[in-house]
Amino acid sequence: MENARRWLAPLVLLLAMGGTAMAASLNLCEDMSAWRFSSSGKYFGDGADIRRLLRIEHPWEHSQAGSYGAFSRRVTVPADWSGPLYLRFYCSDNYFGMSLTAKARFAPAAAVSKFVGHRFKQVLIDDKVVWQRDIADDDGVTIFVVDVSQYLSPGKTFTLTVRNYEQVPSTQVLADDLHTPGKYGYDPTPPNAGWEYNFSTICCFGDVELFSGTKPPAPSKSALWDFAVKAPDLASQPPPDLARVPLTMEYAQRLPAEPFPVTCGVPFHRGELQDAGQLALLDSNGRQVPLQASVLGTWEDGSIKWVLLDFLASSSNTSSDRPYHLVYGTKSRPVPFKSRLLVEQEQEQGNSYWVAGTGRLRVQFGRPGGQDLIAAVYLRDIEEPVIQQVRCTYVVNTPQGRDTATAVLDDVTVERGGPVRCCLLLRGRMLGRQGTDYGRFQMRVELWDNSHFLRLWPRIFIDTAQRKRIDISRYQLTARTTLGEEALVNTAHTDPVPAGRRFALYQKAWHRFTVEDSKRDLLAEGQHAEGWIDICGQPAAIAAFVQDFSELFPKRLAVRRQRLEIDLFARGSRTPLYQPMQGEAKRHQVMLFFHRRPLPKEELHRIWLSIQRRPRLFNQQWFRDTLAFRHVGLDTQQAEVVPGMHQAIGAADWVRVDDPQHDKCAYGIRHYPDGGPVPSEEIFDKACPLNYYYDALHVLAMEYIATGNRGLFDETERGVYHVMDIDTCHYSPQAPWRVGGQYGPGSYKEPNHNEQETALGPKTTYLNGILDYYFLTGDPDALQTAQLIAAFDMNPDMQRRWWPPGWRGALRCISFPLWNIARMYAEFHAPEYEQAFRWYLQRIMQNAELRRGSLEGPCAQPGYRGATPGHAAITMRGLMEYYYTTGDPQVGKLAAAIGMCIWEECTRAQDARVLQFVLKRPQNFLTSYVGMTFDVFPCTAWLVDNRQIMDFAFKYAELGVRYKGMSNIYWNFAVDEGLWYMQNWPQRK
Repeated sequence: MENARRWLAPLVLLLAMGGTAMAASLNLCEDMSAWRFSSSGKYFGDGADIRRLLRIEHPWEHSQAGSYGAFSRRVTVPADWSGPLYLRFYCSDNYFGMSLTAKARFAPAAAVSKFVGHRFKQVLIDDKVVWQRDIADDDGVTIFVVDVSQYLSPGKTFTLTVRNYEQVPSTQVLADDLHTPGKYGYDPTPPNAGWEYNFSTICCFGDVELFSGTKPPAPSKSALWDFAVKAPDLASQPPPDLARVPLTMEYAQRLPAEPFPVTCGVPFHRGELQDAGQLALLDSNGRQVPLQASVLGTWEDGSIKWVLLDFLASSSNTSSDRPYHLVYGTKSRPVPFKSRLLVEQEQEQGNSYWVAGTGRLRVQFGRPGGQDLIAAVYLRDIEEPVIQQVRCTYVVNTPQGRDTATAVLDDVTVERGGPVRCCLLLRGRMLGRQGTDYGRFQMRVELWDNSHFLRLWPRIFIDTAQRKRIDISRYQLTARTTLGEEALVNTAHTDPVPAGRRFALYQKAWHRFTVEDSKRDLLAEGQHAEGWIDICGQPAAIAAFVQDFSELFPKRLAVRRQRLEIDLFARGSRTPLYQPMQGEAKRHQVMLFFHRRPLPKEELHRIWLSIQRRPRLFNQQWFRDTLAFRHVGLDTQQAEVVPGMHQAIGAADWVRVDDPQHDKCAYGIRHYPDGGPVPSEEIFDKACPLNYYYDALHVLAMEYIATGNRGLFDETERGVYHVMDIDTCHYSPQAPWRVGGQYGPGSYKEPNHNEQETALGPKTTYLNGILDYYFLTGDPDALQTAQLIAAFDMNPDMQRRWWPPGWRGALRCISFPLWNIARMYAEFHAPEYEQAFRWYLQRIMQNAELRRGSLEGPCAQPGYRGATPGHAAITMRGLMEYYYTTGDPQVGKLAAAIGMCIWEECTRAQDARVLQFVLKRPQNFLTSYVGMTFDVFPCTAWLVDNRQIMDFAFKYAELGVRYKGMSNIYWNFAVDEGLWYMQNWPQRK
């Protein structure tokens, strides 16, 4: 620690005492060695803090009346002083009592024990208490001024003491004490019912000064230490003449013989690629394939960061043993190809309508104002349409009775025009028989060059103010077919049978599907159905596939009287209802495949598998090395930096590919049945979904990049589907500022949660994982969701609500918004994001309590305040994201200052105590989060080039593995980034 002091000698004090000049002052913390610690009971203290704080701690044990921890020193009042005498000092602690009583009902995020009237922080002059406060105070004030004129006089020498004193033992329960057991407990327990009598606190005193004359003002704050930080590497690589990147096709063994559409994002190093037109793609046989390359994002220098690739692959041109190659460079000359995609408007009797063609299919879209979304689909050289009158209909339950609604088309626009893939966006409203508006509807229709595939993405939005809640007992996508009564119907679960009057594949519940014929005879049954149905007639055939058919039950695929019915919320024996709340959405994927000859079940099975989990190109080392994900951690291709770390971070627990028995609750509400409450055995006896709290989606995406484990990407995809439909508010007529906000975990099934504001707040808005998914897939709904969340964070109404004048609020309410906005600016470089980042930065500077790695005021957490290393670490991540983007040295210094404070906070507890401090004290559950805080230490070591801090990072990692403190998927984004710094630390190589 002596080396640390020499290194920190030139630092300017974090809180510089400013304001009006005093007649005279005496700094009593200039020489910290003058303070002596004494204690009784279990207290211990440390005056060697580099933050120049006197730290008094009581461990997580019973407290005893009369025990204390105190720092004292002798002081002589200058003989030439005159006028009143004042003592000004800093005092903060990590304990927050709040003004709750045992009868209050609240929902803390962790177990909390609140002791009020037990322990006091005090200042004494010659053993006489001149100032004291309950350590369970709740106003967050940290600077105090006390008139001590009656106790002192010029020339007098006295003993000044700052201490914590135990007036009542923790085993004696007082009137305002309470205890909430377990995580996410709601009701406080009465005294002595599961009560935890352990009482742990950390209290710090500092900046003790004696003044004479005018009463001193509150000090001005200086949030930065004046020391050098390492500049980020913003250098751009020169474009190569010619380069080849090997990319492996994931799930290559599933690809059908029919060319199947592949869409995936690929990153590039800064400066390497200036023109996406330079890209050429070679298949595993070395042949160039037709490619559509679109720019998704750019680096700060304008070079391309992410490119979206569109092409078609099949089992004939793809090998799981040989990679594809992406060729680019200034001398790259891709061979042009002739695209058959055509999108145009045609006129008929003064009305216009859109037509799209692939060379094999011709799609005629409906006219605005009509119910036909797709008027007809034709196969090449066949005059009659294979299907026509594609519509979306709904059965809606209202207080007035049951109503039938239909999606009415408003307009059609071209989102993407080819040359490999084109996408048209259809928008309209869900209108009842009497014109009642039940919400907004949209459907994306995708087609591919020279392909028989047609993908539909229907999505509904509950954005009407007429009802708070809408019950939909049926949501059906229908189309008339011209395949004739003699057509044969095929599924994975039956032999082909005549279509007849009716044929239905029905996933009734998670564990039960049935196949029934026109007489309702049971043809097949089982647990999990492959969600496809194939209708073979003359002169063509059509196969329909539904993603997550079993998961999103109840679902139904049926043929009835030359009509194809795809029930996305199917009516069943229990009549489960989809009960969307205002502001929610719901999206499904339906793939249609048009063909001329009967296909074997194996081929249809392969198509279905490729729809369930889409194939994509990937190269783990390339994706890591480009730094498009900034600093992704542990590279399993190399030796582990910390033994056992890969197992500790829990990646293996998220491998759920093709495992129908895994815990569906982890998927989130969107992947529950579309009905209302269901028997617990149908969801594996779990009532609350994970909801991907604390941006677990970002963790999953980073783990995918770090390990190459495709199951992690699949879990990311499921989670993003859920968040952008259910957790993100799309519409709020009563409070428009809420649009883009996210609901807290588990709130979806609580009554009237949309009417409560408590579920929406800046502390629960996360967009990093959603952006990751956007860059990996190009999904426009994911981009829109990220933009909505960013707009929520920048909404002045929301900011006034959460940060009013004089706000002294929680760091967790500013940490994620800061990171969200920094990430949006880093990816899209829009000036409004930089302006918003500066607004948040100003709030931090105004309210910074960097000595404790936090902000002033309570942490929105009963029983806890002060040092919040976990959320301070997230604040630091936002600062570093901006620092990596711009190289702004002041932002880098602020990040380093926060990291130094957290390091000092943690190094006060030695060895295993640093984790016991977190893991064995329920009311301090949020004190460090272990994993969430982890990257602070290697990142800080990198910023200030300090080996001592990096050594601590290695020790911290080893303890985290030993005590399983890094196994929480919620916040292992910090572990991933921290490991990158540790792997690339030159002194450790």
